[in-house]
Amino acid sequence: MNMPIYENSAFKVFERGEIHVTRTIETNVLLLMTHGTLRFYEDGKLVTLNAGEWYVQRAGLLQQGADACDGAEYYYIHFAGDIPCKIRGERD
Repeated sequence: MNMPIYENSAFKVFERGEIHVTRTIETNVLLLMTHGTLRFYEDGKLVTLNAGEWYVQRAGLLQQGADACDGAEYYYIHFAGDIPCKIRGERD
């Protein structure tokens, strides 16, 4: 397994009525929710995140906005490298 390699990071605040971008990204993205609710589809599955939760968006998967985000704010970190299944939330 390769250790994660940091690429960039920033804080994201959604404007009223804003929807998560539709994209297929080439890096992994760690989302650390700080406020509100974020909704998007990843690989066709609905993901809903609330303040205090975290999630890793996996490289190479299609992410699509689901509906307007309720005051969503989060810190994100783009990184390359392997992600163990337990961190990705997959079941053994």
